[in-house]
Amino acid sequence: MQRISKLPCAIYILLGIAVAISLELGLYNQGGHYGVAAVTAPLRHVLRQEDAVHQPDQDQDDSEQVEKEEKSMEQAAAFNARKNFNLRVSSVSADSVMLASSGPISSQEFQNALITNGQVVSVIQECYQNREAGITSCPVVDAYTTETQLEIVYDRTVFIPRPPTVQAVYNEEKHSTLVEIQRFAEDPDSMTASFTLFYHCDLVKERQGTIYFSLFFDILGLDNITVWFAKRCLTAPGVTHPYTHLFSRYPSPNSEKVELLQNLRGADLPLLERKNDSGSFSSLTLELDMHRPGTIYQLGYVSVTSHPEIRAYVVGMPNGRILTIEEPIRLQVLFSCLNYDDPQTLREFHVKIEMPPFEPLSAGWSVVCVGEPGPLEVEERRVTTDPLSKLNIGTLDFTKADIMRAGVVQSMFNISQRNILEPELKTAELKTLDERRSVFEVSIWPDSRNVGIDYTGITISVQPPRILAASVEYPSVWSFFYMPADGGSIIDLRKLRIRMICKEKGKAMVLASILLKGGSVAEFGFQKQCREPQIYQQKHAWTAGGVMGWLFFACFLLFIWFLRIIYMMRFTSTEARGGQHNESQFASRW
Repeated sequence: MQRISKLPCAIYILLGIAVAISLELGLYNQGGHYGVAAVTAPLRHVLRQEDAVHQPDQDQDDSEQVEKEEKSMEQAAAFNARKNFNLRVSSVSADSVMLASSGPISSQEFQNALITNGQVVSVIQECYQNREAGITSCPVVDAYTTETQLEIVYDRTVFIPRPPTVQAVYNEEKHSTLVEIQRFAEDPDSMTASFTLFYHCDLVKERQGTIYFSLFFDILGLDNITVWFAKRCLTAPGVTHPYTHLFSRYPSPNSEKVELLQNLRGADLPLLERKNDSGSFSSLTLELDMHRPGTIYQLGYVSVTSHPEIRAYVVGMPNGRILTIEEPIRLQVLFSCLNYDDPQTLREFHVKIEMPPFEPLSAGWSVVCVGEPGPLEVEERRVTTDPLSKLNIGTLDFTKADIMRAGVVQSMFNISQRNILEPELKTAELKTLDERRSVFEVSIWPDSRNVGIDYTGITISVQPPRILAASVEYPSVWSFFYMPADGGSIIDLRKLRIRMICKEKGKAMVLASILLKGGSVAEFGFQKQCREPQIYQQKHAWTAGGVMGWLFFACFLLFIWFLRIIYMMRFTSTEARGGQHNESQFASRW
């Protein structure tokens, strides 16, 4: 009897350990959540085995009772998961989501919330059902944004959410391509998740149209929550985006910015002077800003057209960049004259920024080419004085210029906007960073260690920007050796550190453009492989500066330990001599 009574106790102890391990490892069912069936399966198995051993004559009623208890446990888990589920509009997107009857959602008492404790906020519960009466009861995304960022708050002990299912309705017909979910990321530590809704209003052919769409959240396969939205689309020709402004900074990126008027031609264009002794190119900075209630907008293609005797282009890969209220976009435009024979002739170039479905933003300039004729001599002088021809870039210090040698980029790091638009032009395999790398660091040095090369700025561009974000990182430790993004001088050896943050699974190209004083550009690039992202990013990566810092700290500790050993040895020796001296005095007295 004692042996039999101990058996269920041991079984329940093992069952508790198994359930704890299952929850810690995060067992998922087919929907990607903590599987209630997976967690309760050991319990069902043990109960049935125990019933078979101790109660072989159990009848059908008891079996049904066990099934009811199991179902009750699953329902309780689904109830708790739903109760702890919350959905809200992020602070970045809040101004673009409106309640038609009472203004922006950010001004409401429920503070950007769409779902609270598993329940859709009451004022938007009847959004799609009352569509005949208009969109008065819907959260409405305005016509001037291309995407909306949403956030989920949940309880990880019972539920980890997965991307919702989106269903769009336009003109009473279902469409699978009008609204797309992008960049879903979760952080179990803080029990939050985020994702982006991207709208394809370019597929709406009417002058003004409204897309209704729903987000369906599955709760452990046993329950669900659905919330409806309305998205306004405006495709009227001749309409420009009302919340964006285009500025220029000239002659330097730090010059005062001047707003550029649209659709100027001929004599109305601003005038630029280009001298034939002012370096390879002259630089012009464009700045695109957005003001409230604008929030987020994705740009289209950026193109440059110019007079046959003007060479002009945009640095980097500007296409498809994302403009937000918090981060303006800067574009570097380089231009030069191919002929200085007629300084009285005005030569134009224009930059156009597509903003579908709105009219593009455009700006133009007239250039006066000033200087003595003799382009051959000028070109020869440029070749010998161009700082780009004296620049070297490598992955190691001074040992190997495997990225750029004497201004010529190596094939594994040679990408350009033309490569992106026409991939078949690639002639070599590009350098690819794997999923674990979030930092890429290079060494840059001139041919002559005593002569510095000045640069006015560094631009990091990414294609496609929805997968990856990248920027120049200027560390606080060993910062003297690192290059800031806003300009400086390359003397002896300098480091450039690029920090990357994955936003979506896939592969993206990164192009670093170093704008040298005089107009030359040193460019190199690589590919970055991204996995399914987390909201938080890896906070530490092993770089040369980091390794040196840790080595210095380790040497410091070793030095302290060495001093302590010496002190202890001297202290022990002093005690020994003192003991011998006392012993001799004691012996002399007796």
